[in-house]
Amino acid sequence: MRITVLSRDEDLIQTVLEMHLKSISTIDLFNESNNPLDVLAHVVTIQPNILVVDDDFTKPETVDILKAIKKVFSDISIVFITPSSSLELGREISQVGIHFYMLKPINQMMLKESLTHIAKRRVEKSRF
Repeated sequence: MRITVLSRDEDLIQTVLEMHLKSISTIDLFNESNNPLDVLAHVVTIQPNILVVDDDFTKPETVDILKAIKKVFSDISIVFITPSSSLELGREISQVGIHFYMLKPINQMMLKESLTHIAKRRVEKSRF
């Protein structure tokens, strides 16, 4: 199972890298460019099972980027992390099909539990 993290947030990156999840074989970090086409091209090339998106890195194009990714990979699991508690953003993001929504600052235990749960469900789903 592959995870791609779209972020420049050192805390988030470190948290994901320190999670030694058995079902995760590859953790890919992308933070070279927040241009929507670069982000989409990277995700299409890597084809991760789980995508961790830091809204700080992808905004103001976050919703559009996620919609485009979901068009290409409808079964991708998305973890969305943002500092914004905006209800409007929450509504827009929920329509994209997010599996976990987290506000910053990052709760390491909660993030690990959500990634573990998502990975476990994906493994179970692939068996059927």
